[in-house]
Amino acid sequence: MWNEPDIAFPYLFTYFDGEAWRTQKEVRAIMDLHFTAGPAGLPGNDDTGTLSAWYVFSAMGFYPDNPVSLRYSLGSPVFDAVTVRLHPAYHGGKSFSVRSVQGPRDIYVGSAQLQGRDLPDAWITHEEIVSGGELVLEMSAEPDI
Repeated sequence: MWNEPDIAFPYLFTYFDGEAWRTQKEVRAIMDLHFTAGPAGLPGNDDTGTLSAWYVFSAMGFYPDNPVSLRYSLGSPVFDAVTVRLHPAYHGGKSFSVRSVQGPRDIYVGSAQLQGRDLPDAWITHEEIVSGGELVLEMSAEPDI
């Protein structure tokens, strides 16, 4: 996690059927253990904001683990709700919201709905994000394995 080429590793579990829970566990553990509000609050050199961007994406509940694929893997959000306002010149002023229904110990995605429909996989696409709408993550204290 301390070197930029390795920052996507916790999200790679989403590429294997039934293993997305491992991503959620590792992402939350990394956020809780290695990112703090103090002077040494990052697990390495931030290199123009790369580690901070990892944390912001992860805290929202998704991350572009392979930006070329235009796929964002689901992680473990720390916010109850977050809204990304998309640039009006490119996306018509739309917004994309993530709402997580969770308790303090809920770090696993129990179910996910995008625009009211169940997501069959542990990721969303760039097109789904820039189309606007809402992603709802029902969180659980236990992995669904």
